[in-house]
Amino acid sequence: MQAQASQKDENALRINREITASEVRLVGDNIPEQGVYPFSKALALAEELELDLVEISAKAEPPVCKILDYQKYLYQQRKRAKEMKANAAKIVIKEIRFG
Repeated sequence: MQAQASQKDENALRINREITASEVRLVGDNIPEQGVYPFSKALALAEELELDLVEISAKAEPPVCKILDYQKYLYQQRKRAKEMKANAAKIVIKEIRFG
């Protein structure tokens, strides 16, 4: 499932052809071997698996990328943020009466 390259999320992760590096470090369970790959080969692997190449850490040298379903990743991030917000909002007010 290919996500639209023009879509931007709140975390501003770059996907597929938005990645500008010539080499990327691939991590994850769905690749044959973790390591540094040329960008074109990493993108070809992602397309072969019908997934997206997502830049996880742009500041690393070379940038760290994962091959995953981008829409599913965004859904999980939103769900996790919603759960954290719900857990943080639970404030219990107790009342004590004297007399």
